[in-house]
Amino acid sequence: RNSKGFLPSFFSFYRTLLIQNYGRGPGEFMGPYDFVLNEKEDEIIIYSAMDAKLSFFDIEDGSFIKDKPLNFWMGRFEKLDEGFVFFLNNRLTKETEYNVIFTDDELRITDEFLKMKQGLIGYHYKIPMNFYAKNDSIFFISPSDYNVYYINSSVRSFKELKHFDFGDRELPDSYFEKHPDNQSRRDEAKDAVSTILSYLEGPGFESMFYSINTTTYTYLRSKETDKVIHTNNEKLEMDMNIGPMYRWPRTAYENSLVWYQQPGSLLRELNEIKDTLEEDEWAEFVNENRKLVSFAQTLTGDENPYLIFTKVSF
Repeated sequence: RNSKGFLPSFFSFYRTLLIQNYGRGPGEFMGPYDFVLNEKEDEIIIYSAMDAKLSFFDIEDGSFIKDKPLNFWMGRFEKLDEGFVFFLNNRLTKETEYNVIFTDDELRITDEFLKMKQGLIGYHYKIPMNFYAKNDSIFFISPSDYNVYYINSSVRSFKELKHFDFGDRELPDSYFEKHPDNQSRRDEAKDAVSTILSYLEGPGFESMFYSINTTTYTYLRSKETDKVIHTNNEKLEMDMNIGPMYRWPRTAYENSLVWYQQPGSLLRELNEIKDTLEEDEWAEFVNENRKLVSFAQTLTGDENPYLIFTKVSF
């Protein structure tokens, strides 16, 4: 549907495909957690977490194709040219003790990488995304170390691409063994960087997100000058002046990060601001945020999410 603003003209219209098959039968799911688009086969593949299966649907009309049960639970996944790559998110199975596994199309394990750290087995990170597919490449970022890994989809290789150096704010490997319970881990992490997430890159930049205590930060690096920017996510939202945002961008397009936001969250935020201001203060706010308020007036709370393109410049 028409996204009503914040988009380049060639993104001003997109098609909505409705798949809402709740249940335990073929083509139904109880807890859809992740999905990928397999353009090679014109399929949408949905991971149902509660019943541990992949469901395949036609990319054009949403019709059901097939189910494939998994014999393991996982966090995120991506499609390879042949087969899949899965991140198990510290879920130990009878078949593997590694966090990253490659399978063939029949879901048989063919390769294993990144052995689970003993103190993290059973600890599941909340991750918006840690696979980023781009052309024939897939980037993977593990929340429990400080590396970005490179996966070549066609030759099925897995190697370390780069290490993010946080100096004395990095947690040693022994930390996870010394603090196996969640509360102890949180208490002792203090000002250390404990989680890194969502690696993305454009022609002129790379970005990722990391956490210190409960605060999320954005890391941006210029490929041309090597300049690095670290910004608090709250400050980033205020500087962008677009209202509340979903915390992580979902992809990169040219030299922009692409976010999505539910219209209802913007409308609630503006209503809460209005309720706390006097009439003249609200008028001043509207004047200072005219574009945002005008855009919000075109929305209703039950509409599809809209996209936000934020250009990265140094």
